[in-house]
Parts: sequence; C-alpha cells; structure tokens
Amino acid sequence: FRSTDLGCFSAVSQLKEVYGFPDSTYYQLKDRFFVSSGGIKKININTASRGELYRQPYLRPIVKELLRLRERLGRFEDIADLRQIPLINDEKYRKIAPYLSVH
Repeated sequence: FRSTDLGCFSAVSQLKEVYGFPDSTYYQLKDRFFVSSGGIKKININTASRGELYRQPYLRPIVKELLRLRERLGRFEDIADLRQIPLINDEKYRKIAPYLSVH
C-alpha cells in the first residue's frame, strides 16, 4: 500500500509494507524513526460505510465479513469482536485495531 492510505503509522515496522521501500533501507533506518499514535484517524466500525471501510488498506480483505458480522451483532461492543471473523489472526488484529473505534 501507499503510506498515505493509512493516514498515519501506528508502528515503525509498517515502513516495511510501503511499496518501493527496500528492506535494506528499513533495517538501516528503523532505529531513527518513532511513531506517535496521536495523529491516527480512527474509523468507527459501527457507523462506517462500505466505502469508508474499504479505504483502510488493512480492512479491504475483510470488509464483506465485517459488514456481515456488524449486521448479525447489531453493533460492535469492542474492537475485539472482530476476532470472530476467521480471516483475522493475532497479527492482522494488531495491525488493524489502532485504526478502529466502536464509539
């Protein structure tokens, strides 16, 4: 994905996911970066439209399942409710949770 797709990074390790950013450069520079979560714009998974959810790169593969689960639950009480989606393992959950809210 492009770095602008997320808006902000929640972890330095996300630099490895930026298109065109070589691993060798990441390992040379990773200790010179820091991340502040203050700039992250959170998506409310209880009210976001399909389009809003799809714009978040980590959610794209699960938007359909997320909307199905939201319809079944009525509303998400906690971000951890997303773990009911089979495609969400621990690693994927750690990546997407900082970008989501339920309020």
